[in-house]
Amino acid sequence: SLRERGGLIKKTTGHGVVHRLPAWARIKNGKMAYLFVKEFLTRHIGTNLWSFGPMYQIDGDLGYTGAMAEMLIQSHEGYIEVIPAISKDWSNGYFRGLSARGGYSVDAVWKNNRLKEVTVHAGEFSKLCKIKLGNTERVSVKYNGKRVQYTDLGNGIISFPTEGGKSYVITGMKRLIRAKAPKSFRVEANTEDGVLLSWSEAKGAVGYNLYYANESAPDYTLYKENITDTEALFKLGDKNDMSVRRTYRLTYVDKNGIESEGALCYTVPV
Repeated sequence: SLRERGGLIKKTTGHGVVHRLPAWARIKNGKMAYLFVKEFLTRHIGTNLWSFGPMYQIDGDLGYTGAMAEMLIQSHEGYIEVIPAISKDWSNGYFRGLSARGGYSVDAVWKNNRLKEVTVHAGEFSKLCKIKLGNTERVSVKYNGKRVQYTDLGNGIISFPTEGGKSYVITGMKRLIRAKAPKSFRVEANTEDGVLLSWSEAKGAVGYNLYYANESAPDYTLYKENITDTEALFKLGDKNDMSVRRTYRLTYVDKNGIESEGALCYTVPV
């Protein structure tokens, strides 16, 4: 749907550009997101940093800063993910103080497109922090120089306990080479009998995992795993609830047990 909406349309407005930018970042396509960054900075912002097109648009300014944050940190999938959608043109960099769900504030440094150090500042309450880092074989989590035990959840994600007001430094990350998300994931039908979902066969896939989230749920729930077909019927209970906005996430697992990036599609209330 993003491609059908249009690419770098030269006659679009500043807020039109920054609508597309975070959408590409949300699906972790850093290359396309960066194209819209350059489009906005070269055609839709003045020397006073006001967005225009043809008049001043505050939604362009505010949307752009939010879109940049979306490229640098995401936390809507139940865990924090740092630099999920950066371009290769941003091979080195850092940020400080970006917020994540759970009341966390995060600092990060990366070099050659690989995370070097991440600092997680816990909020007011003690919580279990989940964060995606890549290859976790040599990861170290420390508070005041002392090691903190963590749990490896697989697929480059770890969890560790945090106490309110404390900061935790994470180092030792290595890049985890992951396959891209399955293609052509879409809703074929949405009826009371269920939601029929389909996708294209992914090369190297041993099985597919289907997740879902209702409304603004902070995490996905696994609906079915190890699906061997390229379609699935989704239904909770005896009758499909068509009054709920639902997000579906599809991944596949290769022969090494590595789960791919996720493809998304949606159903809206009918």
